[in-house]
Amino acid sequence: CNRGDIEYELCWQGCILACSKGTHEEKVLVKMLTIDQPIQEALIVEMYNEQHISEDYIVIMSDINAHFFSFYGQDVSRALPFQGASVWPLSPGLLIHVSCSLTYIIGLVFEN
Repeated sequence: CNRGDIEYELCWQGCILACSKGTHEEKVLVKMLTIDQPIQEALIVEMYNEQHISEDYIVIMSDINAHFFSFYGQDVSRALPFQGASVWPLSPGLLIHVSCSLTYIIGLVFEN
């Protein structure tokens, strides 16, 4: 993904993610991250920090957690009350598509 003049690349396998930046000819490793569960999806998202300043975060989604890693050292993990199916970046923010099973949908219909 492109962030201004910088091109970032995220590659992952299992529980390990590598983030590099640069051009096709020359890339530099920026961060190497490891989480406890296998990575389902990862992307770079613009979000606001505690000081309400826009900042880029590497977001790693596993089955049960969302992990947010800033390029300046702040790391936050949040348990998800649902299983996410897909993730898309918003500007700023994150959209998580919730995965639901047919059993869950039928349960909601019969409860109402």
